[in-house]
Amino acid sequence: TTGPCVTLGTSTSNLIVPSGTTLTLSRNGTSTTDFSITSGGKITLNGTAVLDNRAGTTGTIAGAGAITLNGTSKYIHNHTGTTLIGAVASTVSYGSGTTCEIKGLVGATSFAAGSQSFQNFIWNNGGATAGCNLTGSLTSIAGTFDIQNTNNQNFRLTGAAALTLNIGGDLKVSGLNGISKLDLCNGAGNPTVNVTGNVEIGGNSFAATLLSANAATLRVSGNWTNGTNGTFTSANTTVEFNSTTANQTITKSTSETFNTLIINNTFGGTG
Repeated sequence: TTGPCVTLGTSTSNLIVPSGTTLTLSRNGTSTTDFSITSGGKITLNGTAVLDNRAGTTGTIAGAGAITLNGTSKYIHNHTGTTLIGAVASTVSYGSGTTCEIKGLVGATSFAAGSQSFQNFIWNNGGATAGCNLTGSLTSIAGTFDIQNTNNQNFRLTGAAALTLNIGGDLKVSGLNGISKLDLCNGAGNPTVNVTGNVEIGGNSFAATLLSANAATLRVSGNWTNGTNGTFTSANTTVEFNSTTANQTITKSTSETFNTLIINNTFGGTG
């Protein structure tokens, strides 16, 4: 068929997913188009929603309706489509404690996050066969940004596009589920990443690397930990420790190496 798989389209079309339950957006028919929430339609998530590879061809949700995530709910983009819900038409509101996880990408070389305001954001693409660039489209994370698996491919925040990314919690290149590489920039974008919490690299059984192929600035208000299987490739990255409220620590089993290090801490840093 040519129409959407499912359409919500009136002021009373409010699909509620209770806590502890999972809504999987998929299809068994032959529709190649996306789910649609037209103006007035709503999806309210208190549990988990998963968009899988059978849910249309682009991996987003069409229409100008609204999606609201509450509590500890999670949206999982388990799809090869390279545009996140909310990046085109639908309005998505991520409440405090909610999570958006990207895990279905395979050969994608770019991904559009839509400059949305996220709470917790997880990159967990174990099937990736190519490096993927967000092209400056990820700008605001109120909680934790966790890179759990890039399948040994470079996951890039930007290339040529200017970028300021504000992270209200921790930046983790955890490698929790597979070999992970975060590349801050591979072009002329010269991004600034502001981390209110801690920077944590590694600490798990898979290798985890933080690097920047081109110039980038990482401003950290919390502590720095380079743990088990963690690697910080310091070339091209300026790291600034800038807390105004507490001492900051730099932790690694051996000495850490920085390319350009700025201590702008009114309490002083320890390492």
